[in-house]
Amino acid sequence: MSPILTLMKQFALILLAGGLLGIAPRHQARAQCTETLDLTATLAASQSAEGSIFLTGDLSGVTVNLNYTGGGSSYPADMMVYIYAPDGSCVVWGGWNVNPVVGCTDLGTELGGLWPTTWSSVANGNYTATIDVSAGALSGSGDWIVEVQNAWATGNTVTYDLEFTFDGPCAGECPDPLACNYVPEDQQTNPLLEGCEYAEDLFGAGYDCYGVCLNDEDGDGICDEDDDCFGVIDECGNCG
Repeated sequence: MSPILTLMKQFALILLAGGLLGIAPRHQARAQCTETLDLTATLAASQSAEGSIFLTGDLSGVTVNLNYTGGGSSYPADMMVYIYAPDGSCVVWGGWNVNPVVGCTDLGTELGGLWPTTWSSVANGNYTATIDVSAGALSGSGDWIVEVQNAWATGNTVTYDLEFTFDGPCAGECPDPLACNYVPEDQQTNPLLEGCEYAEDLFGAGYDCYGVCLNDEDGDGICDEDDDCFGVIDECGNCG
């Protein structure tokens, strides 16, 4: 190959790696986005309200901006928050003396829970907190649901004017037919290649989108890519 052609090829590879040719690599790190959901609710004791946003990816944290209007001895910290991810996982935090539903990862509930101590106040106004939700392993592509509850069982009616900022997932649909979360072209409103999820990323090499081995020569349920014995392991631990 001539030196000129070699240089052209190397330059093309650089452009491809940077996505400058309009052709994305087969697998790439998910984009880290910040997306916002607004929710306003006036709730009596134990009442709840919810909102949703369509996102794709993994959620590591959420920033809560609250404009609070209360009364009596109610606190902003009485507010309990649930986040439900498309993959079925969920987390919960905050609240005073209302028990959270069973099944969600409890990040800190009761007596204000995970909220900053400054949220245990009767003052109306603006409150901000950033919550690490990584312990809940929240992920998926679809509707992310946020539910808020006035979780003081005998509290006053309060108004929560909220802005939730999600750290991690992105707003958009996967346009790659090879991805597990592909959305048909006629249903896409915001194609987002960075939000695509592939079988290799979800389950490792050798699996399909349902977690089933594509190659299993000896039928032992271990994918050939991970199998160090194509046969039967005897009682001495030898492969034969």
